[in-house]
Amino acid sequence: MRRIGFTTVLCSALALGAVVGCGNVGEPSQSGGAKVVRAQAHPLVFQNRTQEYVTSPDARFDPQTVGSSLYENVPVLQADGKPAHLDVARGPILFVAYWCPHCQRTLQLFTKLISQFKQTPTLVAVGYPKGATLADAVRINHTERQQLRLANFPTYYMLASDAGDKYAPLGYPTLVYRRDGQTFSLFGEHTSAIWKQVLS
Repeated sequence: MRRIGFTTVLCSALALGAVVGCGNVGEPSQSGGAKVVRAQAHPLVFQNRTQEYVTSPDARFDPQTVGSSLYENVPVLQADGKPAHLDVARGPILFVAYWCPHCQRTLQLFTKLISQFKQTPTLVAVGYPKGATLADAVRINHTERQQLRLANFPTYYMLASDAGDKYAPLGYPTLVYRRDGQTFSLFGEHTSAIWKQVLS
């Protein structure tokens, strides 16, 4: 009986330790779910959360194949309000939320590794609450870049509160990329070796 209790506690601890992304609580994913969820109300201000939910980045190369048609014509907004469309065939797309600590650490890591990448991902900022304006999103992004000292990644915006549900269903960060004629999605905070494998 004591051994079963210990095993249960150990398995629970390992499952919590495997959380490397933000999204839906208990979402069945290769990264074990999420603690920070998009359904929570997030204030429209940037908060440095890089010291929250710190865990070892995922060292597994575990992308999932996804339907390419969804990522061939991704409707986004530029900072000046002009609409644009992204196509994963033209380069990788990274979906991030300003309130996600895993996204913030991933962007810091990408800033350090950018010179080693053959492909620079285009960022799509998502995860805004209903009523958020483009001015809010641009202001938050500007503050995030300054406070975290991020590289000047090309960035676009999706203001619909359900945008992440469609384009990053497992959570954030989600990188979508093409390789050998197929489209893949990689969810969560990963090691530098994994990111270099994908983007080099």
